[in-house]
Amino acid sequence: MCSWILSLTVCFQGFFVVVPFTAKTIRASHANFLNSLAVTIEKRGENAMTSIPVDILRNIMEHVDRAGLFKMCLLNKICCSCSQDVLYRDILYPNKSITLTLARSTVLARRVRSFHISGDYPELATALRNMSSLRSLGLRRIGDESILDGCTFKLDSFSTTLPNSESFQNFLNNQSSLTNLIILGDYEPMPPFDEKCLPNLTRVTALLPWLGILIPGRPVKEVIVLSPLDIDSIVLSPLDIDSIVLSPLDIDSIDLSFFTLSTTPIQKLWISYETLCPKPGSLLVSIFPSLVHLVVYVLDVEWTVRVPLCLSIYTELVDCYRLCWTLTNIL
Repeated sequence: MCSWILSLTVCFQGFFVVVPFTAKTIRASHANFLNSLAVTIEKRGENAMTSIPVDILRNIMEHVDRAGLFKMCLLNKICCSCSQDVLYRDILYPNKSITLTLARSTVLARRVRSFHISGDYPELATALRNMSSLRSLGLRRIGDESILDGCTFKLDSFSTTLPNSESFQNFLNNQSSLTNLIILGDYEPMPPFDEKCLPNLTRVTALLPWLGILIPGRPVKEVIVLSPLDIDSIVLSPLDIDSIVLSPLDIDSIDLSFFTLSTTPIQKLWISYETLCPKPGSLLVSIFPSLVHLVVYVLDVEWTVRVPLCLSIYTELVDCYRLCWTLTNIL
């Protein structure tokens, strides 16, 4: 018998038979066995993964770093989906490539919950329209005033440098769920602002002219008063209140009584010394009868003024409120 012929003796129904196998046949049989084994292992792996509840798998993904999440995307469809939920949930200042990806993939764009960008890209408008599940948005240095046209998401928080325009107001008119609004720009009186929009607004950061428009008739409880010199230095998100330094404003002629027109008493206030100082304590008490948190910015105020200011706040305001106040940059 030739060397490439092997014989296998098997017992079949009480008889012995000789079954010849060539080397080629054995190699083919061995390959089939390995393929079958690989399929079996893959199925067992999928069954093991599907046995983990998706909610638990998502919780696990919360503790995986970005490199690990990218690797998990290659494992299987379930892991890929859960990893992408984390990878694309919060996007802070993306580059052009990420913006283009969101413009081309509605599946990935729908996973975005928070999106903050500075600068304009040609694909940005399409990417925003694809983010149907967005809840927090920050837009800075955007040249296209109609960038939000066609967007269907419902925001909880919105920060922007966009000017007042018809497109801007049309967008805000559809944001009834918005509670936190940050406007880093001047107020343009034309077109007139719709007093019925933003019915659930509770927190506002803006210049005094904007505050005079946004506070009346809305349940605003927290206010940060900005000045024009601060706009370029403020980071949109996350907004670190303690890092904001307010600059002098010529507000002698500004009537602050509009603060009383909020449908809910204002409880927290961030304001500059220059805005607060000219007003007598009795007037401030009448404007803010329910204040529980006050931050006064005095960065450029001399020590000879800071100490009397501290004493005046204590005697005139703290006695009138159960007030937790902060004198920022006093040292």
